[in-house]
Amino acid sequence: MEFLTVEKDMLRNYTALALLNITVMALVLHMIASSSVLPKRSSRFFMMAISLTIAAIVSEIGTLHCAAASKPYVLLHKLFNVIGFGVTPLIPLLISFAVGEKRGNRNQFLLIPAALNALLCLLSVRYGLIFRVSDANVYSRGPLFFVFLGAYFLSIIWIATETRDAVHRYQDKSGSTLLLICVFFVVGTSVQLLFPQIYLTWACATMSFLIYYAFYCELSLKFDPLTRLFNRRMYENSLENLAESAFIIVFDVDDFKMVNDTYGHPAGDQALAVVSTCILDAFSALGRCYRIGGDEFCVIIPGHDEDTVQAGIRRFLKLIIRERAADYRLPLVSLGYAHYDRAHSDPASAIAAADKQMYQFKQQRKTDAAC
Repeated sequence: MEFLTVEKDMLRNYTALALLNITVMALVLHMIASSSVLPKRSSRFFMMAISLTIAAIVSEIGTLHCAAASKPYVLLHKLFNVIGFGVTPLIPLLISFAVGEKRGNRNQFLLIPAALNALLCLLSVRYGLIFRVSDANVYSRGPLFFVFLGAYFLSIIWIATETRDAVHRYQDKSGSTLLLICVFFVVGTSVQLLFPQIYLTWACATMSFLIYYAFYCELSLKFDPLTRLFNRRMYENSLENLAESAFIIVFDVDDFKMVNDTYGHPAGDQALAVVSTCILDAFSALGRCYRIGGDEFCVIIPGHDEDTVQAGIRRFLKLIIRERAADYRLPLVSLGYAHYDRAHSDPASAIAAADKQMYQFKQQRKTDAAC
């Protein structure tokens, strides 16, 4: 009798926690739906993932109550298992689609294992393939349970892949933060697969969604969405907290207005994206890269010698030449740099010196072209 009382108390506690998770997820869903912080594509996939998570939590509550009921609610028990096992592999996939790049039809093949798993879950109601619920209302894993595991871990592998790509796309510590969030989600949601009696999956999923949402809101405040460089706000913050010594490089896209007027604004956006990629490839290992205006960029490199800076500039100019060979519409880019030393100058003076050199660079190029 005492054992049954403990079991009922545990079930009540779990139900209360699960309902709290559902409430939190519903609030996050409302926040995303009513906010324009995230890109529309990411918002859509996050909302789908949250909706399926709520369905999975409800199904787990249902299976536990059916298993503990005095009457054998066998069919209802099976239906709750169909929902839980059917939607679980889809949730990491949807998160990976929200985090990752738009890849068109190349992502669709990932839905095949999840769809196969969902079909086998439906068939399990009659044939007990993924799971079984006996006439006595006792649950057990079916002979094809490995299909569910395979679909789930393939989704986990893909979210890890997309996270790795996101780490590469973002500068500074943001990538490592995203990686840690991914590790937390993977470990937290996998514990229950190894230890079915420990119900941690959806509590970890709930916390992961909250952290992901907060993380992407922070990214929106730090990064320029077109170029994925730090934005003007971060640039100004960095100037206020410059190291003792740093090199400041400024960039300006030549005749950018002509690109927009001649080829259209989409071509102009593409040109800015290409230029920013060249800047990242040449300088991200040395310092921070910023978009500070429409066609103006800056790199701040602390604690390096001038030879290192000039080597980065040479890499950048070679990359631009290579990209121009592939697309004649890409304009040239002028640049200049200056050294900042806290003991002898201020950031404004260093920026002015870099600007002056940049305009000399631009004028010399026009003079050479005229000759």
